[in-house]
Amino acid sequence: PWAAFLHVAVAAWTFGNQALFPSRWSILRPFGEVILGIDLAAYDAVIDDYRNGRVTSVTWDLVSARFLDFSREGAWLLMLIFVACAAYYIVYYLWLLLLKPFLKPSVLLLSACLARSCPACCMCAREKEDGARSKPHRDAVVEMMAKGITCSYKLSDNLRYRSAYKALEHTRDKLMQADLARSKGSALSLLSVAEGDKPQAPEVVVEKF
Repeated sequence: PWAAFLHVAVAAWTFGNQALFPSRWSILRPFGEVILGIDLAAYDAVIDDYRNGRVTSVTWDLVSARFLDFSREGAWLLMLIFVACAAYYIVYYLWLLLLKPFLKPSVLLLSACLARSCPACCMCAREKEDGARSKPHRDAVVEMMAKGITCSYKLSDNLRYRSAYKALEHTRDKLMQADLARSKGSALSLLSVAEGDKPQAPEVVVEKF
């Protein structure tokens, strides 16, 4: 889509150039003046300054004037395509970056309401739902894994959290080893204390006659 949009922009810029393809204004000129905020008198002044060398750099006024050339008869169709593509991308990125988190629940609710009001949509949705429910769990898990979808709540089954799972397992093993070593040390100390507290047997002296 971006390639087509840029292609239309370059084509309209070229066919609107009066030095290459001179043509008259079309009925879309007032529409272009409203969008670009430049009237015909300002357009003539900017183009005259640019052609006579009084302005040598590319300014926003020059760009607006050249965009107004899109509304000439040689490029009016390209202008309509350009405006449609520009409006699509503006709405798309506005929805993607700003409005989607706020309006997505409303869109889902509206789509559900439309699906209920349309019998054909309800039938298709019900068939899809029945088909999804009739699939065995094992087959559904295999299909989800093939699509890269997480099919479990375990950290070990989630690719994004597998490193965290390994770190937690490593920490748990270290703690278990430390507890085992501590318990062995405690047992040995208790054993040594118990052996030290044993009463010693009295020495028996045998006298020889």
